[in-house]
Amino acid sequence: MLHAADAVCSQETVEYLITECGADPAATDRARNTPLHYAGERPNIEIMEYLSSLEE
Repeated sequence: MLHAADAVCSQETVEYLITECGADPAATDRARNTPLHYAGERPNIEIMEYLSSLEE
């Protein structure tokens, strides 16, 4: 689900899924990509910064 939210570039949805629903920002999909990977492909700087901040 988090990968899909990232795909449509919705930072609010990404933050909601992580903070309210417990989505794992380090989860991988079938291609072994994380949401941060997809945010970098777009690129979506805000989502990239948010997801990167969770890794620290």
